[in-house]
Amino acid sequence: MVLPVTGTTKFTDIYNEFKPGLFKSDNEHVRGGAAKDGDAQIYTRSVLTPNGKGEEALQRRQQQYKSGASLVKQAMANEYGTDVAEAALRRASDRTGRDLAKQVTRGDLNIIHQELQTLDHNLENLRRSIKQDSEETIKSDLAGTWDSTSNDVREIKCPGSDATVHIRDQVYKDYIQRGDMQFEEGTKNLKLSLTPSGAKAVDKIGALTRFIEENFGVKPEDAAFENVANNLLSYLHQGVFGGVTAKAVGLVNGIAADAGTVDGNGVESTFTLSADGNHDIRVSGETHLGYKDTRKELGVTSEMDFSIYKVHRQEQFGISGQNLTSSTDKFDAKASLLWVNRYDTVDLAS
Repeated sequence: MVLPVTGTTKFTDIYNEFKPGLFKSDNEHVRGGAAKDGDAQIYTRSVLTPNGKGEEALQRRQQQYKSGASLVKQAMANEYGTDVAEAALRRASDRTGRDLAKQVTRGDLNIIHQELQTLDHNLENLRRSIKQDSEETIKSDLAGTWDSTSNDVREIKCPGSDATVHIRDQVYKDYIQRGDMQFEEGTKNLKLSLTPSGAKAVDKIGALTRFIEENFGVKPEDAAFENVANNLLSYLHQGVFGGVTAKAVGLVNGIAADAGTVDGNGVESTFTLSADGNHDIRVSGETHLGYKDTRKELGVTSEMDFSIYKVHRQEQFGISGQNLTSSTDKFDAKASLLWVNRYDTVDLAS
């Protein structure tokens, strides 16, 4: 039995052709190779058919098995996407106790098919369940994050300046003490990350200093410097996780009755700040929020393992530069938002 394989061949094509059945042993390996015309093909050989003896024959068979497994994986990706394909292959390998990236039998095709169907079905259900936010909700969320920032401050020294700058305490903890800030020389953008970083505090402060000096023309000695820093970064501290965390919790509770918990240590979030000629700021952000498998701890019998999923938020918004130099007590966080855009979805965890 031979099936030609092209760049558009789907797993369903392979499964329908080679799944176990009458006179089709579960233990027959799916093999790959080249036809006489050079095109790829998948085929099987009965376990009763002689395969040759010796080291050379063994290596030839192993290469055929590996080639067949590779073609199966590519067909999976063609039909379901790379993330689903890789997750299904990992789960099927766990069930069989063998690495199915190296060899696949007819019987394995059944298990892979089950995993693909389950993952694809669950992912679609989760994506349908997650609701998108209105413009008003997004603005209220962002302004709420800004308003929740404590007015407690920390004193910092900027590289190349003797001036003392006062940074809001939450901003200091999130981006100078724990996270990261990097200035991009070519674009003059500022990249922020709430993921813990080993970078030195002086380098992070230096990145923030360069961004404000380059795009606003003010230095640490100017009162406007710390106003810009605090007004911008107060939109982006850890309070920004509140809305997306609530959605992630709601998905678990609404679909699988506490079949996992949000992994607070598994949050990844990055933001890129860029300025235009009018000092208006464009913020582009991505947040990934994963889950922990806590079914045993919670006494839940759900078959759905949430630890293989993550909530993915993409958002962009514009901040008017007109009032960024104002003191924080005069800055209107919601009115300063020029436009907002947000999209939430669910992906498979890598």
